[in-house]
Amino acid sequence: MTGKSLFLAGIVAACGACAVQAQLVTEWNWDSTKTGNQDWQVAANWPNQLGFPNDPGRVDPDDTVITPVVGANLSVALAGNLTVNVGATDVTVASLRLGGTAGAVTTTVVGSGGRLIFENFENNDNPPPPMGQPPKVLQYSFNESRALIISGGVAGSTNVISVPIFLNHETLDIDSNRDANAPVGFVSTNDLLINGPITFTGGSQTSNSIPGIDNYLPAGLKLTVSSPLAIPNNNLNPMGGETEFDFHINGSISNGGLAEYSGVISGAGDLLIGNVSNSEVLPLSTVILSGANTITGRIAPNRANIVLANDLAFGTGPIKSKTITGEFGNNLLSDNDSRNLANRMIFAQFVTVKGEHSLEWSGPVEQDNARGWINLLPAGKEFKLSGTQYIDGDSEPDLGGLPAADKQYIFDGSGLTRVTGAIRNHETASVSRSIFKYGTGPVYLQGSLTGNNSDYSFRTVVSGGNLHVATINDLGSSTIVSRAGGIGLENGTVTGPDSSAFLSRVNNKATAPTSAIVTQQGNIGNDFASFDAWDHGGLMLAAGEYAGNLDFTTGDLANAQDMSLAARDRSTTTQYTGTITPGNATYRLGGGGGILQLPNTNQLTGARSLVVQNGLDFGPIQQIGMVRLTNTNNYTGTTSILGEQLNSNEANGIADNNVENSSQFRGTTLSVSSLANGGVASSIGSSSSAAANLYVQGGTLRYEGAATSTDRLLTIGTRGGTIEASGSGAVTFSNTGAIAMGIAAVRNGDVVGQTWIGGIGLIADIQSGTADLVPGMTVAASGVVEGSSPPDGSITIAEIVSPTRIRLSDPISAFTSFNNTPVTFGTAPRTLTLSGTNSSNNTFAPLIGDDATTGNVSLVKSGAGKWVLTNPGNNWAGNTTVSAGTLSITNPTLNDTADVLLLPTSTFDLDFAGIDTIGGLFFNGVQQVGGTWGSLLSSAANKRSWFTGLGVLNVTETVMLGKIGGDFNGDGYVDAADYTTWRDNLGAATDDALNGNGDGNPGVTSADYDLWKTNFGMTAPPLAIAALGAAASVPEPATLVLLLLAGVPLAVFRRRV
Repeated sequence: MTGKSLFLAGIVAACGACAVQAQLVTEWNWDSTKTGNQDWQVAANWPNQLGFPNDPGRVDPDDTVITPVVGANLSVALAGNLTVNVGATDVTVASLRLGGTAGAVTTTVVGSGGRLIFENFENNDNPPPPMGQPPKVLQYSFNESRALIISGGVAGSTNVISVPIFLNHETLDIDSNRDANAPVGFVSTNDLLINGPITFTGGSQTSNSIPGIDNYLPAGLKLTVSSPLAIPNNNLNPMGGETEFDFHINGSISNGGLAEYSGVISGAGDLLIGNVSNSEVLPLSTVILSGANTITGRIAPNRANIVLANDLAFGTGPIKSKTITGEFGNNLLSDNDSRNLANRMIFAQFVTVKGEHSLEWSGPVEQDNARGWINLLPAGKEFKLSGTQYIDGDSEPDLGGLPAADKQYIFDGSGLTRVTGAIRNHETASVSRSIFKYGTGPVYLQGSLTGNNSDYSFRTVVSGGNLHVATINDLGSSTIVSRAGGIGLENGTVTGPDSSAFLSRVNNKATAPTSAIVTQQGNIGNDFASFDAWDHGGLMLAAGEYAGNLDFTTGDLANAQDMSLAARDRSTTTQYTGTITPGNATYRLGGGGGILQLPNTNQLTGARSLVVQNGLDFGPIQQIGMVRLTNTNNYTGTTSILGEQLNSNEANGIADNNVENSSQFRGTTLSVSSLANGGVASSIGSSSSAAANLYVQGGTLRYEGAATSTDRLLTIGTRGGTIEASGSGAVTFSNTGAIAMGIAAVRNGDVVGQTWIGGIGLIADIQSGTADLVPGMTVAASGVVEGSSPPDGSITIAEIVSPTRIRLSDPISAFTSFNNTPVTFGTAPRTLTLSGTNSSNNTFAPLIGDDATTGNVSLVKSGAGKWVLTNPGNNWAGNTTVSAGTLSITNPTLNDTADVLLLPTSTFDLDFAGIDTIGGLFFNGVQQVGGTWGSLLSSAANKRSWFTGLGVLNVTETVMLGKIGGDFNGDGYVDAADYTTWRDNLGAATDDALNGNGDGNPGVTSADYDLWKTNFGMTAPPLAIAALGAAASVPEPATLVLLLLAGVPLAVFRRRV
């Protein structure tokens, strides 16, 4: 082989070592003077080389030697449009570059009977090391043994391939992978159109993979394949055996390009779209399927944005993604509101519905892995399921029946889902199965309205949002399990024809079943096995029932006395004007997706308490299931605002990644318009000002009224709490007594070692409840000692199993059994958050401190408003974070060893005289140097606009800063002070006065000024960060806010409790 060899270098890490890897391609370069209609197979068109580019029948005789493959380069300085005819016979290359480099021209490759064959049969060099020798560094062949097309040229060039394409055991890359092993200099700059037919054979010759097209075009560019693509049912691999799929589109985790397949995809083969990985690589690729496809084989939509631009986008075959644990980003998007797909859908993984348009799925749907839909459509759009929904799609084995364990069909997400098809257990088998409703959006079950009655028979579980049930026939014979959110009948939850049948399917705590634990010593305990034991979620009424009276002490409604009155859908306000007679003298409000508002005076009255629960507040998602009390009430009992642990993958669907544990603590918001002193009627009743009468456990008390003052104290539970000032005037909490910190007091329980779950211990029959317990708390009790696990010095709560059970982190002896023994729990660090939008002097006078039995309290100021802390005795020991708005302190009471963390959207007002000593100071995630810090008007050595007031912070924990050009005074910032240093030393023979942060040349010159000007406003990173270089980055401010509010320590933060 002759020709000019192009050597391409990359760096790759392998076997713990790095080395430069040779990557070779021999390119034939087109004669740039040849434009118009030209022939490929004319040697004169490829000057300075022998013949024309063509390398058929290539084999790799030696895997340990990387030799060049053949490429064709049409990306030259063309003077005009070029059409190259491959000819009547095939030509074979490993790569093709298109696009004029001298001007925007059109480059087209056509054929007159011949095909353009792509193959790259040069293996990567990856031999096993000789016995006793160190591993050999992996060497990659050109483009890692994959064929390659580059759509280059100057901006505006048009590149078209009309010749038939044949992939010979090959994956074809459109643009390069861009990893460390990608060909250097091979970069696409323009769109690419392929309108010649595409055919292929077998899998890759060099790996056990399937053929396909991977699109790596950078953002803003598009691959269009308008030619037909036939996918036969081969399932054969040249490496031996069968493959699961015959062809793939964008199967690499690095694919991020946009491609439209508008030609017809046909055949009986199986097609994989998107990458199969639980990797967090983003962005996802986008594949638009706009052809009227006729493929009858299986299509597997995995991690990609798949735009359904035709009702036959998926052909007529079944749809089933490939199962990968923890995978999110299997996204379907509709191109218009009338899109309707009739394929059979089989869930192997969660499928997320995104985009701006409604979508209907009229084909049957089944699942076999406790999976389902995550609907993220915006308001005003809906996802409709008009086919039959089978909860269990498992086929019956040849021997025996289906597994007895419950299968779960899941509806999740924030969008509206409407189910008009019947919901069934199984297509043929007699089993009992369940549906689960998670997330913040509504689901409407309406099959019965068109005669599609459901007959599933185990459970209907609601843990978020709203489940609207048209009639009782949409629930089959299932039992209702209400954990959160809201469920109700659209034909009348309490007054309709199905009300009695509906309410008979819920139960209260008094009638809840208990169960024993099977151990080596026999059955122990008799308590509640899970949070499903009784219904405590939201009870949603029909639209016309919110003016009626509700009596939860008698009749059918007594079954629902532990449920809360819930609002209807998200982004709506549901006004309840009736009278409630609560069970157990406790009003229960909250849940659903919208806001429940009680507008009248004394709707909550008498010697009763109020519990606000079942909200879905989490991170930026707030006020879901909120309760708003806009008038005064005179009930005299306690007010509790509660959160709880719930399941949802809504956040993972939004992020296209497994970024959140599916189990999250969700808070509830109580909004009030009236606050008064203890003993005076207000939105939260007329109980005394004692802290025990207002309990916030992971929830939010939001004030929305005019300027007011209250002496009410409060208790912050083990999950922390939020006070929000978002009224028209400022609110003042005037009592100078201490707010209380709820503690997890000692209580009795049964300590059990369980052999049937590997000896992991439980504590059951905790009759005082588990509502104030937190995973991670240490546990001490008789028999709670580490068993077979490596000792780590403590046993903690691993899971809150039920209202009366916890699971321990460590195995304990399988024969352990201690009944009704005292159990002691460890500390519970928590966060008090002050938030809201009101920018007046909202004042918090109560003492904020720690309790020796509860652990440190941290304080966060969020929201655009302002809060002023005035108590001179404040002594919370945790960190203070100001993420937005203004926090003002009138006394130097910050903890001497705790950190202060500020974000760019925040101001810390040091409204006191003198100095307050702290530990570390962080701004936007970066630790600052030690010394004194304050406002521009303060006496501090380090003056910043982040602060106001005359107080000074003495930062005792310092950090060595890395160097940054222009920081001439070495304080870590490139600012006006550095200009002064430069000006005062201009003309000096050396640059010693610039602290080594000049341009690197002797003397103080104008070049140093230019460097200062370029870097003005930048901050030097800590040395630990600087050492990481580009691999370590500071999060974006919006991301940092979420991390701080979630209590996530960043790399440069010190972890505190």
